[in-house]
Amino acid sequence: AESGDANVDINSTLDSLKVPEELQFDIAVKAAKMSDFDLFAQKAFHDKGPLDVSAKVKIAKSDIAVDDLVVKLDEQTAKGNLAFKFAAEENKPAAISGKIDIDYLNLDHFLPKPAEAPATEETPPARVDAADDNEGAPAASSDRLFSSEPILRDQLNKFDIDFAVNANKFEFGKSVMSNVQLAVLLKEGMLTVEPIKAAGSTGNINGVVRIDGRGEVPSVDVDLSILQMPMPNLGGALDFDVDLDGQGDSVAALMASLNGRMLLVVR
Repeated sequence: AESGDANVDINSTLDSLKVPEELQFDIAVKAAKMSDFDLFAQKAFHDKGPLDVSAKVKIAKSDIAVDDLVVKLDEQTAKGNLAFKFAAEENKPAAISGKIDIDYLNLDHFLPKPAEAPATEETPPARVDAADDNEGAPAASSDRLFSSEPILRDQLNKFDIDFAVNANKFEFGKSVMSNVQLAVLLKEGMLTVEPIKAAGSTGNINGVVRIDGRGEVPSVDVDLSILQMPMPNLGGALDFDVDLDGQGDSVAALMASLNGRMLLVVR
């Protein structure tokens, strides 16, 4: 398939005309620059290139695997593999696994350009009658940042996850990070994110997060430090260290129960 100067090739070999139990094919995506996908995606991408993506894909009844994934965009390179295994039985967890190794990646270059906000004329504030002051207030007060549904334990036991990301250099927005290490392990309801490490423009990050969903009420333990966090408006740097724990049957209850130590040091 082609879109402008972009090319997508999918190759596979079938031994017979019967529907195979397992389908394997190679994918290759090439483009002179990311903006070659503008017409296809109906979005404006950056003029970064060339782009070269390749992978081996396997689709079976019980699982999907992406192996030998290689993504290259100009001097940026990332490699890895991903796999998803469907739950064998209704009460058994599905499994997600994979590893991504990044030499250098700027995520902004793979995303559409931010849409420019249309110019608007200033208009005087609308008049609100006293009788209308409270109209819509209940809806606003019901907005929540975190879900209050008591399904956290069930969600933690729906999946097994073993996923890791390592990056020599990673950029997103104004953040530039190096020596990034992130590993997520979820097994039998026990979620561990360790290590959480990075160094860069947002400071030096080091920590671990554990959420235990093996008991009746899930619990959380957070130990996270960010050292030498820049404060451009005030000058100097901030050291931020937290050691928190809590428990609750929903994300909202878990966050509301957090208790422990928080230390801020301005240098």
